[in-house]
Amino acid sequence: MQNKLIEAEIFRTSPYEGYSVSTLGNVRNDKTGRILKPGKTKLGYTIVTVGGQSRLVHKLVMDTFMPISKAEASSLTDVDHINANRSDNRLSNLRRCTHADNLRSAHRLALIRHACIALDKDGSVILQASSIREMSEMLGLSTGCIQGHLVHGGRTKNGITFKRISKAETRKVAA
Repeated sequence: MQNKLIEAEIFRTSPYEGYSVSTLGNVRNDKTGRILKPGKTKLGYTIVTVGGQSRLVHKLVMDTFMPISKAEASSLTDVDHINANRSDNRLSNLRRCTHADNLRSAHRLALIRHACIALDKDGSVILQASSIREMSEMLGLSTGCIQGHLVHGGRTKNGITFKRISKAETRKVAA
């Protein structure tokens, strides 16, 4: 017989008037009793509209169940998803941490070390790198420059564009 962990869903009034948040990461409109339908950010975080503004669900969960003082908030600026799944907003999967600790997390490093490719004006792959840092070294550009082009699009002065690729796509390009 296998032991199963059962997590109860407990709602608590959130810091935002008229909304409650649960230990399983659900946000409820107190007036209607309906659970808000979440959306996703480009980075895969779950968001809901509360009080006319988009809010990150993981931050709502932490602010509701584990509020911290202003002094603590100055150092514990991040909320980390322990299992690295950005849509798993259960209270048991979240922890407050410093930004440096969040970046040092092994799973976080794996998430930010994206392979990327450089494309010419015709869209043909001209370079492939296992990380933004490697691409910056190959082209003699700063990592910030490449990151900026990845986030905002556009071309460099030489007409190069950049694109993130998955590990599966890396194998295809290499073949």
